[in-house]
Amino acid sequence: MSVLKSQRKESKFEVFHHFYKMRKEITNLVYRNFGYKGTSDFERWLIDGEAKVVLNSLREAQKFITLANSIFPVYLFECDERRKFQDCAIGLHFQLLQELQFILESLPIDKNSYVRFAEMINKEIALLKGWRQSDNVIRKKIENKKEG
Repeated sequence: MSVLKSQRKESKFEVFHHFYKMRKEITNLVYRNFGYKGTSDFERWLIDGEAKVVLNSLREAQKFITLANSIFPVYLFECDERRKFQDCAIGLHFQLLQELQFILESLPIDKNSYVRFAEMINKEIALLKGWRQSDNVIRKKIENKKEG
């Protein structure tokens, strides 16, 4: 039995839903100077520089997720283009992990407080990879249509 369209809940695309939650959490971390209270000129310079890199990585990742989601593939080249955007988003998340690792190694910060951020990023990577893998079904349908 199906549910009437007017009574259905709006579907949440988990990749976006989780990304926005993660972005908000990491932005709050940046706002709090990564949890560090130091005030020397070098520490301020390092924190400001890393803040720009982290926020830019989040912004770019959102851009690539949005670009990938905006393509509904009908032709093989569209599948390839969508996958390229998904790959870029995944790469940016790995870059984010590396930046947070650098911050942990450069400043005397409680490493345990960063575990949840790493887990959030790794979950987003898994969601992106799952989305990318599910696109293989669409690709196969397009390939079969082309052969037929």
